[in-house]
Amino acid sequence: MEIEKLLTDAETAGVAISLTADGKVRVDGTAAAVREIAKRVKPMRAAVIEYLKQVPQPNAPTPAPGGDAQASESIEVEQDESPGFAVCPRCGEPLLALSPEIQVANVERWQRTNSSYYWWAESQLARLREHLSANPDDVVILPGFAHSLNVRRPDGSVYTWFRVK
Repeated sequence: MEIEKLLTDAETAGVAISLTADGKVRVDGTAAAVREIAKRVKPMRAAVIEYLKQVPQPNAPTPAPGGDAQASESIEVEQDESPGFAVCPRCGEPLLALSPEIQVANVERWQRTNSSYYWWAESQLARLREHLSANPDDVVILPGFAHSLNVRRPDGSVYTWFRVK
């Protein structure tokens, strides 16, 4: 999982990632390492918050007494400008979208496990791929139908995508 890799990398760099009392992500450690880790935390801030809520929080490191003030830094990672959720508010499933190519390959793999009635033409899969490329935060909910599938938006709403116009 990407969040676990981020936390492992942060630990290796001597950086602690924690939640503040008001629900913000706090990054503590040496100045350069904090800035680097904070850059990686920001795009997935909501997912990091959800993960940290489920895991016991260690105490954030404190600078050594008499240590160099510039050697240690603490940053609270602010909310991204774009709205959205890390998990679906309706079903609780992750909303982190895979690349359009992977999503379409998963749809095609599912179709191939069913009779040829469910198989879409390459042009129809290409049209779905283009749509997902234009809407990169949309997540395909694996189909259960031959002519359509459901797609979840970042706000949790679901719409039906039809294979033909």
